[in-house]
Amino acid sequence: MVNFDVHCNPPTATSQQKGAFRCGNGIRFFTKPHVKQAQKDLAEYLRPFSPENRLEGALCLQLKFKFPMRKSETKARRALESIPHIKRPDVDNLAKLTVDVMASLGWFKDDAQISKMILEKEWTNEPGIIGKINEL
Repeated sequence: MVNFDVHCNPPTATSQQKGAFRCGNGIRFFTKPHVKQAQKDLAEYLRPFSPENRLEGALCLQLKFKFPMRKSETKARRALESIPHIKRPDVDNLAKLTVDVMASLGWFKDDAQISKMILEKEWTNEPGIIGKINEL
């Protein structure tokens, strides 16, 4: 089992924000610079928590993305610990970027191993990414 609690502003870029251009008779896809930067930042955040051995078998992943509280929130709402995040980016797209980075760091062989996933996103006074991954 691997637990991690990263104190950072979660990236708002997602894996689905790829670019494409027509080249001759085909289409070429590329990763936009802000997505590459988000991947690089996530890799730096998660590298210290990398497991010594690659996780095997079916996996359960829990992720909570905690975004900084919006400036437009009232004092009463800011006094709450957290507020559900209902704006973009979509939580599943955030998770895909995070899972791709975990796979590139060697946490597991393939993201198809993840058979159970629990995802949350919220606005909070203490931004970060909290996660837990374990073998089922």
